[in-house]
Amino acid sequence: MTKKIIALYDSNEDFICRLCSGFQQNCTLSLEFLPFTSLEKLLTFHSDHSISMLLTTEAMLTPQLISLFSETLILLSEENLSYKKNLPCLFKYQPCSQLFQDLMKLCSNQIFLTMEHSTNSDTQNLTLIGIYSPVARCGKTAFALAASQFLSEKNPTLFISFESCSGLSYFLSNNTAYTIGDLFYLLRHKKENPFAFLASLIQKNGSLHYLPPVYVPQDIWNLTSADCEALFALFAMEENPYQTLVLDFGPNLSAVFPVFSECNTLFLPNLKEPVSMAKSEQYKAYLTNTKQELILEKTHSCFLPPPDSSHFPDSFLSGVFGDAVKYELSKAGYL
Repeated sequence: MTKKIIALYDSNEDFICRLCSGFQQNCTLSLEFLPFTSLEKLLTFHSDHSISMLLTTEAMLTPQLISLFSETLILLSEENLSYKKNLPCLFKYQPCSQLFQDLMKLCSNQIFLTMEHSTNSDTQNLTLIGIYSPVARCGKTAFALAASQFLSEKNPTLFISFESCSGLSYFLSNNTAYTIGDLFYLLRHKKENPFAFLASLIQKNGSLHYLPPVYVPQDIWNLTSADCEALFALFAMEENPYQTLVLDFGPNLSAVFPVFSECNTLFLPNLKEPVSMAKSEQYKAYLTNTKQELILEKTHSCFLPPPDSSHFPDSFLSGVFGDAVKYELSKAGYL
């Protein structure tokens, strides 16, 4: 897979190198950020490798650059403007993480970085691991968060919550005001570049990569199986770096139930007490009675000790809870 190249051109070598390094650290797409301080070297490189996008300052702008990158040129402006000289702008004096988010959001509104589908634009090369339970307070979300971090040690892994009230925003800091609900809205209306918007949305907390869950429950209440299919199609693109998606399903089955059959494995955490066991058995009986044996075959029931939430979410990786999650993942063939 050939990476798309984004060039940053400025006379300040220290600034441009630091910005490239920061962008690369924040980036989850197959993009390469390269710094240039020489116009001659920039043009020579472009003739040999084809630069997909150029970010430069007004002082470095030339008619030749405007001609070469007429539709893929962005100004790094010292003023907080959206446009200048008929070119889209990014305010350069802000934290690198925020500047990257603004860059990807701008790309989602423009024709920049049009992503190509791979020849097999389906999820056959993507591992989908679902976590669902009809039982409350069984460690379901803690299991999903721990599994995401353990699996990321082997392959790039993304955690996605389908909970309408996950509470995760109180524990995980986000560099964006947008959520997965906004991504679903964009996918339904097909007005922007969803892949670039996805890149602006993905957040990192150590080894945990995740999409910010919804703040407003209604943003996900009307979710359809078509919405989920459109989301997974984004991860079938060549530029997607994630090989595994860990899906934390909420209690509303009507929208996500069709996704269960697409999952490679479904973990079903449970509690060893009569009511919880009865709920789990009723759910399994439903699968049998509705001829959903395929989903039942993929389901791995598990009993987890109470998670330690003292240092959310890193504490889920240690102690007896972390050992239990690793055991279940190993038993399913993932570790």
